Amino acid sequence: LNYLAFDLSDPRFADERVRQAFMYAIDRPTIIEQLYGGQATLANCAYILPQYVPEGLNDYAQNVDTAKQLLSDAGFDASQPIEIVTYYADQLSQDVLLTIQQFMADAGVTITIRAVDVPTFNQITPDPSQWDMMFAGAANGPEPDVISSSMETGTPRNYSGISNPDLDQLWAEGRSTVDPEARAKVYQQACSIMNGEVYWATLWVPTRFGAVANSVDNFVWVPAP
Repeated sequence: LNYLAFDLSDPRFADERVRQAFMYAIDRPTIIEQLYGGQATLANCAYILPQYVPEGLNDYAQNVDTAKQLLSDAGFDASQPIEIVTYYADQLSQDVLLTIQQFMADAGVTITIRAVDVPTFNQITPDPSQWDMMFAGAANGPEPDVISSSMETGTPRNYSGISNPDLDQLWAEGRSTVDPEARAKVYQQACSIMNGEVYWATLWVPTRFGAVANSVDNFVWVPAP
C-alpha cells in the first residue's frame, strides 16, 4: 500500500477537511494509468481485498474545486510549503511525487520533496518535528490486522499520531473474532472510518510480479512483507 501520511500533531492537518482535500486534489486513476501502466489497484482505505471493503466508500474522484473549497472552509494556511519525505528513490516514485506536487499546486498547496535513504528515514520519522508528510509503503497482504501496527493508538510505528478509540476497538475485535464473515464486517467498519477521516491519504497498491520456473508446482505468489 502506497500512502501519504500526515503529521497529525501539525495544526495544518488537524482538520479532516484538509486531509480530504489532498485526496480530492490528486488524480489517482491517471497516475495509475500513465505512470504505473495500469498495474496498480486504487485504495480508498488501507485495505483492497474485497471482503474488507464495504460499499459506499468515498472514491475521492479528483475535484480540484472541492479540494480548494475544503481547504478554504478549514482555514488552511497555504503560505508555508509542505515537505513530503520519502525513502523511495527510484525513478517511478520520483515521477509519482512530482505529479502529486503538480496536482497539489493546482489546488493552491506548495509541496516540496525530500528523498532520503532508508536509515535516515527510519531515524527521522519517529520525530514529527522532522517531517510534515511522508510517502511510504505499508504491508497489504491477506491479513488485515498487519496494518494496525502502524495506525493503532500508542503503537511504536504510529508515526502520524493517529488516535481513534473506535478504530482501536475494531482492531481489538478483529483479533478476537474467529468467524471469517463476522471478522470481515469488523474490518469493513474500520475501512469506513479510515476512508472518512483520511489519517493516511491512501493511494494504491502496485501490482508486484514474480517469476517461477515452469517445473515448479503449487506455487503461490503472495507479494507482501
